[in-house]
Amino acid sequence: MSMIKSLSIEKFLGLKEIDLDCSKINIFKGPKGSGKSSILEGIEKTFTNKNRRTEVIRHGEEEATLYVKLDDGLEVDRRVRLEKADYLKIRKDDEGVPSTEKFLRNLINGDIFRPLDWVNMNIKQQTKSILGMLKIDWTNENIIEWFGELPSNIDYNNHILVILKAIEDKYYRDREEVNRQIKELKTQIKVILDELPTEYHGELWRDKKVQEYYNKVSQAQKINHWIEDAKALQENFHNKIAAIKANAESEKNRIKLNFNQHKADIKDIIGLSKARIEKSKNALENADKNLDFELKEATNNFLQEEHKLKEDLSQTLKKLEEEYLLKVEKAKVSHEEKLKGINVTLLENKERLKKSSEFVKESEKDNIVLQEKKIAAKEQELVSLGVTEEQEIKAVNEKILTEKEKEEIKVGKAIEYMKNNKAIDIKPLQDEADKVAEMQSYLRQWDMLIDIRDNKLASKERYAAIQTKRVDKARSLPRELLQTAKMPIEGISVDSNGFIRINNILIDGLSDGEKLELAMKIAKAQAGELKVICIDKFEGLNPATQERLLKEMINDEYQYFVTSTGADKFEIEKIG
Repeated sequence: MSMIKSLSIEKFLGLKEIDLDCSKINIFKGPKGSGKSSILEGIEKTFTNKNRRTEVIRHGEEEATLYVKLDDGLEVDRRVRLEKADYLKIRKDDEGVPSTEKFLRNLINGDIFRPLDWVNMNIKQQTKSILGMLKIDWTNENIIEWFGELPSNIDYNNHILVILKAIEDKYYRDREEVNRQIKELKTQIKVILDELPTEYHGELWRDKKVQEYYNKVSQAQKINHWIEDAKALQENFHNKIAAIKANAESEKNRIKLNFNQHKADIKDIIGLSKARIEKSKNALENADKNLDFELKEATNNFLQEEHKLKEDLSQTLKKLEEEYLLKVEKAKVSHEEKLKGINVTLLENKERLKKSSEFVKESEKDNIVLQEKKIAAKEQELVSLGVTEEQEIKAVNEKILTEKEKEEIKVGKAIEYMKNNKAIDIKPLQDEADKVAEMQSYLRQWDMLIDIRDNKLASKERYAAIQTKRVDKARSLPRELLQTAKMPIEGISVDSNGFIRINNILIDGLSDGEKLELAMKIAKAQAGELKVICIDKFEGLNPATQERLLKEMINDEYQYFVTSTGADKFEIEKIG
């Protein structure tokens, strides 16, 4: 057990600097803003490193110093800095101690309890505060044993009762979510069932071969069609034979017409060839006459040209009478050259006309030979056409016999088929095939339903049942643990509902004096090795309560730091 021997605070909250040799009871008096609460908060900050306010360094300063020395020689030097990391140093004469926050929290059992603050809490805060003091041993293995797992996203540094509440909330939320999913899945199942036929069971239809059913329909349709065809063959046999004969006569008439037309064409060609031969003979007879005529015409043309040239010469000579003799001579030379030219032309034209006449004669002779050959070929073709016509007429007659035999065979087979087969009612077969196809069309929805029901829904319902058991376990465990927990305060207990009782009385049933008495018991039970209790706003108590509380403080083994506004200026009263 230890107490604070002295403390020094600089530039912290409202304090500029204070050094204090501490007594058992230290009462800080003064008006508001004089720094009383700053001392209590400085002590708390030293050992817990917690702030009750956002800014703890005095305004305008860079660093606050908190120094505490205990009566066992332990010294704590903490410096809160604005621009750089805080500083903490713990030392003790001739002993090595760790400079850690954990070491300091162990001295005060986690926190420095303020009893008057606790009295002013609501019932939930008070209950939580007391529950936090209950010592219940547990391990992660216990959690796994209770719930079958170590739930994630849980702060296992909290009190076990807080942990169990967090686990309960987690499992409850998980169950709510999975129940929502279950509801959605059941809705999906209902929607699918509404779409399925009444009392539909997909497995009854899955293995049916719908194509086989439609094949039966198709086969029955073919049989019926064949029966109808057979009847039609039988009924139309005579008409078919008559049609075959009529077609044959039509074909023979067409052949005769075709050959007659062909023969007429050949005769026309022969007549045309004969006319061409006659024309060629006439041309040969007239060729010499035409040549004499053309030669005379060429001579006449020459004499006309010569006469014209003489006239042109006379006219030219007349015009040149007054011109130089040179031009006269030149004109004569020109006349002689032109005269020679037309003589040459005359000779060439006579030669050309003779050659042309000979060519015409030869061409006409060749044409006569060609036409005579063509006439001979066509006359032979006329002879062969008669034979071909007879052959085609004979082929048509043979075709008539063949087709008639075929029809007789078809009718015989049709009569035999009708004896061996009866018409089938298609509708029942079609209805059955359509029903199988329709029922199989629902298999996809059926499979979706089975998958939802047997896989998704079943697994989620199992999970929801597990979460329900876990929620119930998380709710029942606090009562079980509280029944076995060691209570640090005399007369305190926790009922089966988790409510705190003092001597069987609920907290909110205590009087103000009883609550203060309980708060002092809690403060003392909460204190660790460092027996320090802070009481703020002592003036809020009535005089009788103040007097009674001071007597208790004097006679117990704890050290007190108290604030009060019972003075006009800051002063310190030390007792003990």
